[in-house]
Amino acid sequence: MITRAQPWLGTLVEISADSDAAIDAGFAAIARVHRALNAHDRGSELSHANRNAPHQPVRLSRMAAAVIGRAQFWAARSDGAFDASAGHWRAVQLTGRTLRYAVPLALDLSGIAKGFAVDRAVVALRRTGTRHGLVNAGGDMRGFGAAWPVSLVRPDRAPVAKITLHDASLATSALRPDGSDDHLRGLARGIVSASVECRRAIDADALAKIVAGGGPRVAACLDTVGAVALVIGAGGELTQIGNPDRLAA
Repeated sequence: MITRAQPWLGTLVEISADSDAAIDAGFAAIARVHRALNAHDRGSELSHANRNAPHQPVRLSRMAAAVIGRAQFWAARSDGAFDASAGHWRAVQLTGRTLRYAVPLALDLSGIAKGFAVDRAVVALRRTGTRHGLVNAGGDMRGFGAAWPVSLVRPDRAPVAKITLHDASLATSALRPDGSDDHLRGLARGIVSASVECRRAIDADALAKIVAGGGPRVAACLDTVGAVALVIGAGGELTQIGNPDRLAA
């Protein structure tokens, strides 16, 4: 097994696979997502959409339409607890691959695009014929073909639990080591970390934010894709939400 790392998506992405060719294909897939959906790059497809969609319909690539569509799906399912538009998700009008904003706004897909990139990298790995692989983008991960052990830790890196990923994805939203949650929108009181396991990383990525925020829609959102969440409280206690058979201790 070979493991390599590169900086993408605002974090360090690690890919483990059977061959260098498979890893190259995985990083190429990650790079395509990064370049298309980076809201801080004025030349990206997302930035183009943010500039123009308030004024006229914008035709999207299949990639951008898929990610924005899934972001809107989770915004609706969570009643806005997950929101890539900072409070204006109902104004984002996506019909097929045509995007229009009903009010001036700027989508930021950083809360879901990282998971999507992990999924695309896994597809790329499998297309090379590799039988085992793990893609880890700063804690948003997906593994296949083997049992991949993962440790859940507090922000201070103290271990709390160990799980094993079997052809599944895991994403985590957590306090920073300094105790701040400025990078999250609405971390619920008493929660220091929320991890979600499900099949696709794009869904685990969004759901980790929904679970971290708490609220009445958490269980229903998890049930939508058969996901399970592990929540670490301020005292280090571990709470599981969802199907107890989904995670192996």
